[in-house]
Amino acid sequence: MRLANEAALADSESFGSPGLDYLKWLEPVRPGDALTLHAHVLDVRRSKSNRDVGILRWRWQLINQRDVAVLELLVTSLFDLAGAGR
Repeated sequence: MRLANEAALADSESFGSPGLDYLKWLEPVRPGDALTLHAHVLDVRRSKSNRDVGILRWRWQLINQRDVAVLELLVTSLFDLAGAGR
């Protein structure tokens, strides 16, 4: 989660997430592993019920130092758009 925060969530107004659609640990992660996060945006839209909330669907893939995928997940995140200059 620290990688996601530093790479994508820092300086945002995240309202959290209604949940994960998919999560799979593909390989063990061990102390000392060097991990890289790849985040791919799948869909972006504005909430129909609250126009100040943005909804983002994205896929995360975590890669270790051997270039092996260790985690895949599909998540929906909610963000505050009120101060985004619409």
